Amino acid sequence: MDNIEIDEALIKIISGQFDPGIVTKLSFNGLGVSRIQSLSCAPMVHTLDLSNNKIGSLNGLNALTDTLVNLNLAHNSISQLAPLKELPKLQRLTLTGNYVSELEELWHLTSLPQLRAIHFQNHDGSASNPICDNPQYKNTLINKLKTLICLDGKYFLKGGLNPEDCKALVESAELEIELPPPKEWLPASYWTTTSVDPKVVINTQTENDFKVRLVDTQKLAHRADELIEAAKKSLL
Repeated sequence: MDNIEIDEALIKIISGQFDPGIVTKLSFNGLGVSRIQSLSCAPMVHTLDLSNNKIGSLNGLNALTDTLVNLNLAHNSISQLAPLKELPKLQRLTLTGNYVSELEELWHLTSLPQLRAIHFQNHDGSASNPICDNPQYKNTLINKLKTLICLDGKYFLKGGLNPEDCKALVESAELEIELPPPKEWLPASYWTTTSVDPKVVINTQTENDFKVRLVDTQKLAHRADELIEAAKKSLL
């Protein structure tokens, strides 16, 4: 699958909103994204899904410093976590199926004062990062992250909470934000004072239609891959 770049036009297509400034949730799951960019045009996003892509660097997430709460980076090519230090409101982080191997990388997470749940592997141990084999992995996270109540899908007692309370607290993680009013697309006087070139309108519409079809096609291709893998497993 060819790489696709995140830009304002793609964010509009993915979100279905003309004004990216009012978007609060975005999913680029399985689109072949290799670089995090252009998120500054959607500064209100609190939930971001970048799973099943080709991302190797977390640079670019700092555009969501003030809002990002839930971040899914599963199944990419990530080995370094330093840029996550710039996300102080982060509460849920999924990194299953990546390449984090050094214990030192976990220390970057201690700068996140609200982090409640982390996944470096699935509950059954599948899709694990190399760091999960380190005997100090679990204790380092539990001891250093004072707000953590869920590690790899397993909830544990902390601060007098029972497991069900912990689960409810994690699943409710969502930042309450006041959305700005949508931007006016064009001033009312535009249509009476401006001459619009039909060719420009047609070319712009054609480009947007192409991007919509490209995103839909890549989503279908990703779903087809999942069904093929499921069929293979059923035959074993």
